[in-house]
Amino acid sequence: MPSPAEIKKLVFYIKNQAKVAQSDLDNRMSEVPKACQAGCDACCHQMVSVHTWEEELIGSYIETSLHAKTKAQVRKQMLEWWRYLKSALRPSTRDNPISLQEVQQLSLHMIQQRIMCPFLVDKKCSIYSVRPAMCRAHVVPDEPERCMTDPGRVGDLRGGMHMMATWPRVATFAL
Repeated sequence: MPSPAEIKKLVFYIKNQAKVAQSDLDNRMSEVPKACQAGCDACCHQMVSVHTWEEELIGSYIETSLHAKTKAQVRKQMLEWWRYLKSALRPSTRDNPISLQEVQQLSLHMIQQRIMCPFLVDKKCSIYSVRPAMCRAHVVPDEPERCMTDPGRVGDLRGGMHMMATWPRVATFAL
């Protein structure tokens, strides 16, 4: 069993590597034209995936950087979001995990129902500087006004390619 000092050192290392991975993804995404505009939250009403390697960085940011009122709002929304997921998904076990098809169905349902990301506060991302890779890689290159009439539309495919190119760095420190 690792000592508290070893765990602290590992958490520090993971947070720093997550920052490096986010910076790498941001650099890769800088070549992708963006039509997204500040204040648009159309993409923030769907399933949000946060990878394990991002959790510590986001959690630390919430605890140390958010104003108390915003932190309370995020916590409230996170509880509502988890309650929603719990009600929408069947119980799973190691022997009977949630299938990819079930996740895809839930994702589509969340888009149709416009289920808001728990980090969205006053139409802005409260964790923008440490937002998940999924959000960093999802950009809409044309006609942002379509986002409101065509929810859940696929972003520029280069985002997915750039996110995957970042994974070797992440996989190295996640093991």
